Amino acid sequence: FPVTIRSHNPFYIKTDNPEERFMHYIIKDENSGCWNWRATKDPENYGVFSFKSKQYRAHRWSYERWVGELVPGMHVDHLCNNTSCVNPDHLEQVTERENQLRKFHSIEKVKEIMLESSANICTK
Repeated sequence: FPVTIRSHNPFYIKTDNPEERFMHYIIKDENSGCWNWRATKDPENYGVFSFKSKQYRAHRWSYERWVGELVPGMHVDHLCNNTSCVNPDHLEQVTERENQLRKFHSIEKVKEIMLESSANICTK
């Protein structure tokens, strides 16, 4: 099918296929495996993707499209620690607490902390 690119925006691609448009906005890094977002980013360096007149953080759209539904209130963590990455293999749905802990600790350490926390919860 025909594809039109706007000359004033090198990242824009006109297509009815959202996956094709999404993939046009990434550059695959062969060393890290990251799919780096090269289009619009928000102030926190997360990619922004528009779909059906709504804006999404690109990594969240990628997760929902290729991994599965997002549970309300859950966060999508970048296992690669690269906020520009939208590779669904590098994304994991986690709680807000786990996401915050991962900013300062390794994934293994966070799992240990979370396990200790759950073991210390008193049940009456």
